[in-house]
Amino acid sequence: MPEISSFYGIKITMYYNDHLPPHFHAKY
Repeated sequence: MPEISSFYGIKITMYYNDHLPPHFHAKY
């Protein structure tokens, strides 16, 4: 799960192994 960006304590990661098309998850 590559890290796209991290800002203000929120980490945005992209998961492309489970779903197509790729979707994003925001971890607080």
